[in-house]
Amino acid sequence: MKCPNCGEILKNDAKVCFTCGEDISKNQIDMLIDDMIKEDDANTKKNSMAKSSNTTKSSNSGTKPVKKANQDSTDQEPKKPEFGKAVVIIGYVNAIVVAVLLLTMLFSWFALGGRGTFKGFVLDQNSSQFMTAETLRMTREQIESLSPETEIISFSAKDLVEYGKLYTETYQSMTNTKGELKKSWAIMVQLLYIKGFYVIGIISLLSIFMLIIDKKLKAIEWTRGFSVLTIVIIGLNYAALKIPFFSMFAIRAKNALRMDNLLSAVTLNMNGINVNSDFYPYNIMEKSGFYIAVGACVIWFILSTVLVEMKKDKEYS
Repeated sequence: MKCPNCGEILKNDAKVCFTCGEDISKNQIDMLIDDMIKEDDANTKKNSMAKSSNTTKSSNSGTKPVKKANQDSTDQEPKKPEFGKAVVIIGYVNAIVVAVLLLTMLFSWFALGGRGTFKGFVLDQNSSQFMTAETLRMTREQIESLSPETEIISFSAKDLVEYGKLYTETYQSMTNTKGELKKSWAIMVQLLYIKGFYVIGIISLLSIFMLIIDKKLKAIEWTRGFSVLTIVIIGLNYAALKIPFFSMFAIRAKNALRMDNLLSAVTLNMNGINVNSDFYPYNIMEKSGFYIAVGACVIWFILSTVLVEMKKDKEYS
């Protein structure tokens, strides 16, 4: 031990410092306490350092298995489903539906009856192809005596295009009560609608091509838009035929009946043409080809919408 006064190194059992004469015995307890405190501080510091070292090792050693566990967990997670096969199947089905729509354009969509209809129909060798087999064997008088529910003329989408092409000039030119030729805007609009069937043919073929080739659905929005446009064109043609005020047959019949007798009171209504006390009915009947075409358009739109949503899910996943 050391002398607390002069710092001389002394024996542990010394009572007095031989250098300065300091009484050592009275300070031994204080020195012992100081030594214990110093030793305790040293042990505490040593244990703290050891604990910190163990904690660091434990932390470092624990990171690896956690990382491995996370990696294993990631490896075990199921992969998100891919819609490759589903897209191809739906695309092919949709292409078939569009092809069915094109095919229906060759079959009868509309049948017209009533002598008001027949009065506005151009009857010649070219137009006879649009008449039903039964009416081809009848005389004009017999046809005009038929009930409005009896089919006189039958049109497919293709037939309407051909008929409009043959008689565009005939229907556009109307004669008023003064004997002047005039253009009927309603007939001109209907003839424009009929030309829309060309558009349906083009966009249907284009859609079939895209649905088969475009596996990544880059143009699927266009395909869905084409289905909507097709529905609109069909709807406009149906409305133009269904409503006498827009039908070229009813309008031409009204004009012809007025020319027969300029003094007659000729009026057009939703069911036909009134001429004084006489009535000339106009009737349109939808055929199975029309309903199949409309159904095909709806399915075309639905399947295209499904493909659009599948594409969005895949992009955002």
